[in-house]
Amino acid sequence: GCCGCRPMDVTATRREGRAANQLRAMTVEWAPLNRADGSARFTHGGTSVLAAVFGPGDVRPRDEKPDHSTIQVVVRRNTGPAGAEEHDLEHTLRGVVESVVLTSLAPRSLIRVA
Repeated sequence: GCCGCRPMDVTATRREGRAANQLRAMTVEWAPLNRADGSARFTHGGTSVLAAVFGPGDVRPRDEKPDHSTIQVVVRRNTGPAGAEEHDLEHTLRGVVESVVLTSLAPRSLIRVA
């Protein structure tokens, strides 16, 4: 190609047996956590993400907003402490959640996504 790249050989197979143009299997398990108000486990190949929503619930007075819910997002890996990467992801996800959740329906409450 013009950029020095070679086109993908779609007849080739990967080490695990998938075709070069074949995606890894994706699955979704709904409600794997019985104590959450909503939860799901997403798996893609060897990567798995467990997400849960709690709330609306009680919010600390210092975090209370009189006209809408407070959104809290917590990101944790399976191992090790949270670092800058997790905190950046929490900030990004909080913005996404705030843009799609009708927080005005539950003012002065907390919605926690973990």
